[in-house]
Amino acid sequence: MAKVADFLEKVSSDEAFEAKFDKNPKKVMDEFGLSEDQQHLIRTGTAKKIRDAVKDELGKDALVLMVKMH
Repeated sequence: MAKVADFLEKVSSDEAFEAKFDKNPKKVMDEFGLSEDQQHLIRTGTAKKIRDAVKDELGKDALVLMVKMH
């Protein structure tokens, strides 16, 4: 199964992938291999829930940074 962490890394670092995601999020997440639960988390989850999911995938010692720039 695909990891939320891997998906978030790709969408944040690959402009073409991000553009595809912006146009059709469901299709892109399906093609990436995210489960319905993972997709729901990305679409509706709070920053805390997403951060916790990434930590669960990568291990408790993972450092998850979320930055919002304007």
